[in-house]
Amino acid sequence: MGINKCKGMTLVELLIVVVVIAIIASIALPSYEQFMQKGRRADGKNAIMQLSALQERFYSENGFYGRMTDLVGTATFDSDKGHYNVAVDCSPDSAACTAASRPQFYTFTATGQGGQANDTKCGNLTFDQSGTKGASGASTTEELLKCW
Repeated sequence: MGINKCKGMTLVELLIVVVVIAIIASIALPSYEQFMQKGRRADGKNAIMQLSALQERFYSENGFYGRMTDLVGTATFDSDKGHYNVAVDCSPDSAACTAASRPQFYTFTATGQGGQANDTKCGNLTFDQSGTKGASGASTTEELLKCW
């Protein structure tokens, strides 16, 4: 009779495989998250551009910029996919957007929600009546261009 040889993996071999997978995952997961955040920024930018078009239409009809309720009928506005909440400020000194104040300025601010709230690279996206784009996390023009 011959000697039976057991075939299979040893515990050490299995642990090496688990460690290698863990190392690969620790490198890939943050890159994947940054990739996803970059993709979701399009949702915030799209919401801002939609609201900006509504704001300019409101201005052409009324001679001043309006509140969010004037534009979309509600006080708050979430982007189509829900990754951003957009707010409007109608004055450089943060005055209320009312017909009485007849604001001639506006700034939309898209604030990340859910997983997008962790987007520290760009942070909150902004856009004003003159077309100036901003990102609270961008400290250089090059970084700002990457966010927009």
